[in-house]
Amino acid sequence: MKKILILLFVISLSFLLISCGKADTLNSDEYGFSAEKYVYLPDYGNLKIQPSDYAVTDDDIDRYIYFELMSKNLYDNETLNNALKDGKIKQYLTRQILEKYYSEKSLSELIETIRHNIQRDRIWDKFYEYIIEYAYADYFPKQKDEYLKFKMDYISSIAETENITPKEYIENEYNISLSEYRESLTYDFLEIMVIKAIADREGIQCESSDYEDKLTEISLDEGTDEDSIKKYYSKYDIYNEIYLDLLKEHMYNLKSR
Repeated sequence: MKKILILLFVISLSFLLISCGKADTLNSDEYGFSAEKYVYLPDYGNLKIQPSDYAVTDDDIDRYIYFELMSKNLYDNETLNNALKDGKIKQYLTRQILEKYYSEKSLSELIETIRHNIQRDRIWDKFYEYIIEYAYADYFPKQKDEYLKFKMDYISSIAETENITPKEYIENEYNISLSEYRESLTYDFLEIMVIKAIADREGIQCESSDYEDKLTEISLDEGTDEDSIKKYYSKYDIYNEIYLDLLKEHMYNLKSR
């Protein structure tokens, strides 16, 4: 899955025009730079998203539940596959699972939340598909180098434990070259800039507690401690996840009216 995601990411964002070299002297909020100063965004105010674009069926909800249960390793694959095939996947959301993993009071409330999440994500996908077709960055702030170093330091630490070079680890793990991996990291940071630029334009800001909340959420989702999460996720990754959540909800409220 990691290999696929990295390769798709490189392909999907290769349209953006990039030229590095200018020094960053623009400071702003938690990122340390003003994303709007670097990123050109198209005029998306009149973008039309039809209700049919984000309609949700019962099958959609069943598949969502299936992947939720699968990701948490709560049942074996055969059990979940059969439950999905027989249309009985909802029965596997027991009260114990609802209480442990979800804040909803009942199954029906969770299903409505799932419906909302699917609609929200589909609206966002339509919106962002338009954004990435026309957005571009003229150059990067210096924080891009900080981001790349953070990621490469992590790769180096993992490679060291396996007694191989970072180059060998990347080739073995992702089936791409070291230079291709670094390029994918550049595109990762470019997406972070685009997301933040949209948030700036929409006047969206995160709360002081959001960072720690998101860190805890990611650690629970991945089943590991927060210290381990901090070794892989930079502060830019964490904030990007926060702004993605805020923007998805914001665009849902705008486009579903």
